[in-house]
Amino acid sequence: MSPENYTLTWDDYKANIQSLFQGLRDDRDHLDVTLACEDAQIHAHKVVLSASSPVFRDLLRREILLNHHHPIIFLRGVRISDLRLVLDFVYRGEVTVAQEDLGSFLA
Repeated sequence: MSPENYTLTWDDYKANIQSLFQGLRDDRDHLDVTLACEDAQIHAHKVVLSASSPVFRDLLRREILLNHHHPIIFLRGVRISDLRLVLDFVYRGEVTVAQEDLGSFLA
């Protein structure tokens, strides 16, 4: 007699994950990395950054950052307004960018 397998499915998984990420953006709990730029800094979640960007994933895998509980990553040449937009995009899956800011956002 062979064992039966059951497939369990989370209804609306994509919508739920999107909602969870959006909630994390505004939630101050479990923040474990600081992104610093020319004029300010923002706290974020390593797992969200790693899941959203191969650049952040590779950066956060570096041994020097692995040994720190709450690393600070300095992003040279990045404005806080662009960094906020990038994080909104990462956490929410969409962002509205003014035409005059599109070039620096994409950079």
